[in-house]
Amino acid sequence: TGGIYINFMTADEAGRVPSAAYGPAWKRLRQVKAQWDPDNFFRMNHNIPPAV
Repeated sequence: TGGIYINFMTADEAGRVPSAAYGPAWKRLRQVKAQWDPDNFFRMNHNIPPAV
């Protein structure tokens, strides 16, 4: 599938998290985050930033 477990990614791979872990769902996840957590309160660990 080309996916990856984000817990096993190195710091050098941080830029790959959206495409590697979430694939095409990344855009929708950001929209949901903007609706339910616009202030990004739940931002620890592997954060999905809210869409702007």
